[in-house]
Amino acid sequence: MGTATLEVSHVTKRYGVGATEVVAVRDVSLDVAPGELVLIMGPSGSGKSTLLMMLGALLKPSGGTIRLNGEVLTALAENRLPDIRLHHFGFIFQDFNLLSAFTALENVAIVAEMGGVKRRDARAKATALLTSLGMSQRLHFLPEKLSGGRSNVWRLPARS
Repeated sequence: MGTATLEVSHVTKRYGVGATEVVAVRDVSLDVAPGELVLIMGPSGSGKSTLLMMLGALLKPSGGTIRLNGEVLTALAENRLPDIRLHHFGFIFQDFNLLSAFTALENVAIVAEMGGVKRRDARAKATALLTSLGMSQRLHFLPEKLSGGRSNVWRLPARS
């Protein structure tokens, strides 16, 4: 599939079996190049969040293959995935998944700190990121004061 950083081949996600089986995502294939912006749109219940969770290594597909920089994510053991999520993916969740006692700034900075970035540098990086997303006026808001939004946005960062 060429030079794409993320390669998705015939990914499907099923829940349940037999008469109760639901296919949330059916046979999706795509390539995402370094720095490319990906927007996934569709009606409620069409599988957008499920697909994004699989692309970000938060959920394993029932079938198909997901590769990141040539490594087959779908074949990795569960204990290898947290490190990949920490160093290769950024998430903006539709349904918060934020620490309720932390501000927006603290919620973003803590991820960098977990990755070994010093607190001051992590906060500077988080401030710059949130500002670039138009959230400079909400840096110190707690999650309960932030809007939930209506869309999913996922971006694979350009390689450094």
